[in-house]
Amino acid sequence: SHLHKDLPFIDKTRTAIWGWSYGGYAAGMSLAMDTKSTFKCGMSVAPVTDWTLYDSIYTERFMGLPTLGDNVGGYEQGQLLNKAENIKSNSYYLIHGTLDDNVHYQQSLLLAKILEENDILFRQQ
Repeated sequence: SHLHKDLPFIDKTRTAIWGWSYGGYAAGMSLAMDTKSTFKCGMSVAPVTDWTLYDSIYTERFMGLPTLGDNVGGYEQGQLLNKAENIKSNSYYLIHGTLDDNVHYQQSLLLAKILEENDILFRQQ
């Protein structure tokens, strides 16, 4: 909404968001939490959807351990999988390569499953 306010030449009816890897996660979370319908559509390429399934050397450095004694709540709160059902009002495109060795294809498959279970139309490649 800051873009629309500060840059009036931006068309509110054609604003989209996209990202790759962490950016794909951020794009998906932005759509899931977009209560004002800022974005008309979005695209995630190889999004992280569950931080417990991501590279532990990176994740644990910033989030700690996914244990009760450390930060299990942070992991649950930061899961795109837990918020994906809120993507309903947006057009969503999910892309993931099967040879991605950073964000494994499993992450997108889990997201696609939740989107399907909640009758959320999306495109996948």
